[in-house]
Amino acid sequence: NLPFEASIEATAVGSVVLGQMSATIEQATRKASNIANDGYLLLINKADTVLSGVQVGREYAVGQGEAVLVTASEALKMTGADSNVWTNVVIPRAILLRAFPQIDDRLGLKIGADSEALDLLKRYCLLLESGSPLASADLITHATDTIVDLIGLA
Repeated sequence: NLPFEASIEATAVGSVVLGQMSATIEQATRKASNIANDGYLLLINKADTVLSGVQVGREYAVGQGEAVLVTASEALKMTGADSNVWTNVVIPRAILLRAFPQIDDRLGLKIGADSEALDLLKRYCLLLESGSPLASADLITHATDTIVDLIGLA
């Protein structure tokens, strides 16, 4: 086993958070006692390992370049390898539900690395993370809407 190590970089785009994460965490569990009316997480695996888990009765396993949408409002168990690297897009529940009322039907379903919408989302997030923070309310709204739309299309 590797010693514990974690790196987290986060960029806020309005109420959406784009995170680049790496860690030697092999397992994470979110139990009923941890749960509130929390948002959604799009986990994009950037490593050549597999991130697997269970949520709402669905098992998932995402390899490099693949993604899965999960919610922090439900119990979750996730496992990975000794060392994992992923992008985490955190979207408030109300925003994603307003755009896609049936989004919960997509929880725990793998989004393939060949998804054009996922590929565009990855590149768009990189653009937002590498530039100066957005200050204009109109641009923040536009960026948030674009991220939400791409998640819905993925």
